[in-house]
Amino acid sequence: MSSLPFTKVISWDEYMKHRPPYPPSMWKLWLDYHQGPLASIHDVGAGGGVASHDLATRTSAKRIFLSDPGKEHLDFAERMLRARHPAVEFTFSNTPAEEPWLEDGSVDMVVCCEALHWVDVDRGMPVMARSLRPGGTFAAVYYLPFPEIRNSKRAQEGQTRLLDDFGRNTPDSAVQHPAWRRGFSNSNAGMDFVPFDPQVWQDVRRMEINTNGGDWPSSASIAQRFGEAPSCVEEGCVKERWEDESWMRTESVETLRQILQKFLGAPDETWECDAWREVLEGAKEVGGQLELAFQAAMVLARKK
Repeated sequence: MSSLPFTKVISWDEYMKHRPPYPPSMWKLWLDYHQGPLASIHDVGAGGGVASHDLATRTSAKRIFLSDPGKEHLDFAERMLRARHPAVEFTFSNTPAEEPWLEDGSVDMVVCCEALHWVDVDRGMPVMARSLRPGGTFAAVYYLPFPEIRNSKRAQEGQTRLLDDFGRNTPDSAVQHPAWRRGFSNSNAGMDFVPFDPQVWQDVRRMEINTNGGDWPSSASIAQRFGEAPSCVEEGCVKERWEDESWMRTESVETLRQILQKFLGAPDETWECDAWREVLEGAKEVGGQLELAFQAAMVLARKK
């Protein structure tokens, strides 16, 4: 079995069409947190280069390193980034987060966007820490790819049933790779699974967005099947929680179906089930437009 499960060709234009963009509020939070120079950045699990594009646009960084275990992802990123940001020096490495390839202390910031849940953090966090200069920033975000429906309880309950059925019915053969199983387990914990060794890190912040002040949401059936990663939240840590409209949008029920289809990879008959019919009926009751809130978890830390 390959050690790298993420090698299929992805249409990144299609991917981003059905995913929320990383909002300006997130980048402002991260860049306001950062201290000192920001000349070099490492984008871990960079995929098609979405975060690197945002950072090249919003910062004066002259060097951006991208790593990802999927070569096709990096090929897309290289074509896109070199065309859009000719003044930035990009370096690409077909490397998972657990394997060192950068010199110690060589970058000012390490970011990991929608990818850290796939990582074996016990191995990967020390590697990423070594690449950071003292005082450098580590920043990561994970958002649930299925949004909460805010204006229709009926539609939300139907979506929850749909996701629970997916979790129960997905065959073991589709999620047998350890990285997939780790990814589901970690995502059930938001960002609580991320460890910060107090000998290495300081000024840790843990944040959850659009959770209505409650616990991190997860599919009960997925949690039962794959478990929830152990919490690494520091003793005495108080999570920051707030609502952020930039992680929300209003869409048609058909757009929601496309979002879920992209996430689930579900067969056509999925949209004939009773759970989806409940979503459709709920959408009708609110005029066909659904208020969607993507829920995000973030961590920030500064290397000592």
